[in-house]
Amino acid sequence: MPVLIKGRNAAGKEFEEQTEITSLSASSVSFPLQTRVIIGAKVWLTASIPRTAFLKVPLRLSLVGSVVFVQAQNKGPKRQTVSLRLDKHYTLNSSSS
Repeated sequence: MPVLIKGRNAAGKEFEEQTEITSLSASSVSFPLQTRVIIGAKVWLTASIPRTAFLKVPLRLSLVGSVVFVQAQNKGPKRQTVSLRLDKHYTLNSSSS
C-alpha cells in the first residue's frame, strides 16, 4: 500500500517521503525508507484508499507511531527498513473532505 511518510530525520530536519507499507498489524507497521530516522522518532503516515466496488468514496487513513526498529538494506533504492509502534488513535476521512 503506498503511503506518504512525514517526520524528522536523524539530523532533526522535517522530511516527507513516498514509500510502500511492507507489513501492517493493529499495533505496528514496517516500510522501506531512504531518509535516515532514529529510534524513538515520531512518524506520521498517510495512505489514500481508492474507491472500489465495496467502497463508494475514496478514503484517507492517517496514522502516527514511534520508530522502534531500523534495519539497513543491502539492495534496492531505499536505505533501510523502518518499523513503528502505532499510537492507539488514527483518523479515517473521505478524500474529498
